[in-house]
Amino acid sequence: MNRSYFYAAAGLLAAALLLGGGGTTAPLQSLLIQLVAIGVLALLAIGGVRLPAVRAGFAAIILLILIIVTPLLQLVPLPHAIWSNLPGRELAAQIDGLLGDRVRWRALSLDPEATLLSALWLLAPTAMFLVTLQLDQRDRVRLLMVTAGCAIVSLSLGLLQVAGQSEILQPYGGSHSGWPTGLFVNRNHQADFLLTALVLGVAVVAPSRHLSIAARWGLSLAIVAAFSAGVIATTSRMGLILLPVALLGALSMLAMTELMRARTAVLAAGACAGALAILVGLSDGMWRTLQRFDATADTRAQFWSDGLFAARQYLPWGSGVGTFDPVYRAVEDLDQVGPAYANLAHNDYLQILIETGIWGAGLVLAFLALFAWLALRPVDRASAVVRRAASVSILILLIHSAVDYPLRMLSLLTLFGFLFALLFAARSDGAKVSVGMPPS
Repeated sequence: MNRSYFYAAAGLLAAALLLGGGGTTAPLQSLLIQLVAIGVLALLAIGGVRLPAVRAGFAAIILLILIIVTPLLQLVPLPHAIWSNLPGRELAAQIDGLLGDRVRWRALSLDPEATLLSALWLLAPTAMFLVTLQLDQRDRVRLLMVTAGCAIVSLSLGLLQVAGQSEILQPYGGSHSGWPTGLFVNRNHQADFLLTALVLGVAVVAPSRHLSIAARWGLSLAIVAAFSAGVIATTSRMGLILLPVALLGALSMLAMTELMRARTAVLAAGACAGALAILVGLSDGMWRTLQRFDATADTRAQFWSDGLFAARQYLPWGSGVGTFDPVYRAVEDLDQVGPAYANLAHNDYLQILIETGIWGAGLVLAFLALFAWLALRPVDRASAVVRRAASVSILILLIHSAVDYPLRMLSLLTLFGFLFALLFAARSDGAKVSVGMPPS
């Protein structure tokens, strides 16, 4: 059963990374990933699930259950007398009154269909998290290789997109056509994927005992150079800001192996800083990225201002998961109204506050506390490099979520579930609690 778990995990991860970068513009691809996730969950139900027998493991499972339950609770019909008195429902209640419908029960969510679709997006990351917990360290490293392989595909496709300028090479089109978006609809999310691939790739190569020291050094430098160049080519501003985080993460992992001592790591960090300075002077992509830092050309500040106003309108319960679009349009500054519109808040923490209120904000804080606990606790040496890579990669996605929405991409959300599972001991590393039938 352990091998079937690995193949299921590899299939789900590859499907998500190769097909899940289109967001809401690719419903068919999202459906295919969700069907694979359902298959993985069915396999786990038949074969049994072993959970980490540590406090952090129980906390993670409880938190996962609460996250899944949140949109489902928002779908429960409420009596009109209760629903109509919830903050932000005044206009809808007035419309019901004009129509003579004062007894109709309604869900807390202003758009139950959107909330249900959002709940289905949790299938893939949940399945990825649970199935990864069942794997030993060797299989987890193999999944890192799957991730790196998909990243190479995305990087190569990005290069072809720039060189070919053909719509055929752009799988999703959109406003970022013509840029190296790779397997994504958005160049910022391509940058996120390449940043995590940089860290995870070094985590595979640096501690390997099957390669010579020279080969490990060469491959590590090749990984860093290739994915760094790919990030710079996207001209993503946050990609450029987060690149030093990824590089420092890679250096810290090298310092954890015999490839580099701590003193050498400090010198290498200085060398990386110098290399980045040289890139600023020589790279056209770097210059174009720096030019995009003109704050006057960015509307995110207005999104956030109007979003905070919307959040206050629906506190403490929120408007419902997946309802940001209609909620934001109702409060959007008229000076910002035009052909283009904000379908997302470009700040996931703000959007969670709008859609789930104080409850969702509490879940975010609980997750951040749990992540810090797992990332900083002492670990066994055998899995230390992999856990460091997972921690740095998660941190990159969390930081970018403050100004964008990387985890609204099913590919990155599924990857996030995989990364979070890597923070826990592998099957062979520690005791587990079995749930259901024990794996054969």
